Amino acid sequence: MEKKDDNRDVFKQLYERAKMLYDFSNLMNIHTRHINCSTIDPELTMVEVHTLVDIMENPGIRVTDLGRMNKKTRGAVSQMITKLEKKGYITKRASDIHGKFVELYLTEVGETIAKEHEEYDVKALTATLNLLLKKCSVEEINHFYKVLGCYNDILQEEIQ
Repeated sequence: MEKKDDNRDVFKQLYERAKMLYDFSNLMNIHTRHINCSTIDPELTMVEVHTLVDIMENPGIRVTDLGRMNKKTRGAVSQMITKLEKKGYITKRASDIHGKFVELYLTEVGETIAKEHEEYDVKALTATLNLLLKKCSVEEINHFYKVLGCYNDILQEEIQ
């Protein structure tokens, strides 16, 4: 009987920890679908704005590479790129190296949105870090990011 109770206690502890991860994942998912990430185009989602930032940081990136970088299918990225291109934030160009490949670049307004969001992210991430520092030490925060990185690696290996 004691062994069964021990197993139950272990399960409860593991379940509570897993639930924290699920809750974190769900909250991050809600956060990334958040609207009003841009004063220029308040309808853009966090994912769309971050796609513009990714293109700004990697001018000439291809849809396939963008998908790989963000763990999204080529089809999902292509749909988003089409939407952003129609809004005038992205241009497509044939590659100088291989004309079959299409490279992505930001338009002037696309770059303005991406830069605006970079500033927003710096402020938001700094505010979040300051809130964390009220509850956790710098060392604890660094340990969290270390564990989070390892957890991401494990999940990535499972997916592949």
